[in-house]
Order: sequence, then C-alpha cells, then structure tokens
Amino acid sequence: ASSDVSLSTLLTEIGMNIEKPKAVVTASSKIQIWDLKTGKCTQRFKGHQKLVNSAAFSRDASSILTASDDRTAKIWDPKTGECTQTFSGHKAAVCCAVFSPHGSSVLTASWDHAVKIWDPKT
Repeated sequence: ASSDVSLSTLLTEIGMNIEKPKAVVTASSKIQIWDLKTGKCTQRFKGHQKLVNSAAFSRDASSILTASDDRTAKIWDPKTGECTQTFSGHKAAVCCAVFSPHGSSVLTASWDHAVKIWDPKT
C-alpha cells in the first residue's frame, strides 16, 4: 500500500527524516521541507546559486546536507533554515553529498572525478 502526497513543485531530489514525517526536497536552487502528513511546505532555504543535486537529513535529523551545481555542498539547520557550513573546493558541480553513519565526516562527489572527505567540525 502507498500514500500519495502531492507536492506543488518539480523535484530534483528527496530525502526523508525517519523520526518525523518530513521530507527535504530540492527544486532548482531551492531547498524545501515538506510535512508528509499535511502535504504542505513548512520551510524554504536559499543559499545555493545553481541547481541542487542532492539533499539528505543527518542521522539525528539535526542537519540537512545539500550538494549543488555551484560546486559547493552545504550544511543547514532545519529549524532555522540557516546555512551553518559551506564546503567548497571542487572544480565542477557537486553531484552528491552524504553524512558518514556517525556524522563525523561529510563525503562529496563531483563531476570533476574527485571524492572529498570533509570534517564538519572545522
């Protein structure tokens, strides 16, 4: 069985918070949080200059990680919508970014054929 939630936006990526019925959705250069129970957008973040390719909640849902064609990955506070950290250094679009299982590292992959490991504490 499935439940349908109609989102009024074109999606490029979706990540889900297992603890709460919320999804992080990317559409163009915007990041949005949607309440899956109501089907409503509850928050919008701006900060990337180009298309957002990847979005994911951290394991404890305290952060959101995004990757973009603007050659950066960013960590966001889902409560405030503030960008708390930007990772830059790739020579091409960052196609995906993930938190390590324990959140001690961030991994990014780019069309420049590089995978980078970042320390989110620095």
